[in-house]
Amino acid sequence: MGDFLGSWNLLRTTGRVYGQLLLGSGSVSLDELGAALGLSKGAVSVAVRELDSPGPSRSRGVAVCSSRR
Repeated sequence: MGDFLGSWNLLRTTGRVYGQLLLGSGSVSLDELGAALGLSKGAVSVAVRELDSPGPSRSRGVAVCSSRR
């Protein structure tokens, strides 16, 4: 998935996060995504923001729970 979305000029990390969101069930936290993919919370945050920008996550109804302190 990461390589596929790379052809759309998105980062490979963004593709990995998108794939995990599509295969997962329900909403997940940034920490859970990071743990599942072996990525830092910051890398997952950047990927989610990139996905939210053009809208592919919204078209699938994917929800990500992020808490900012």
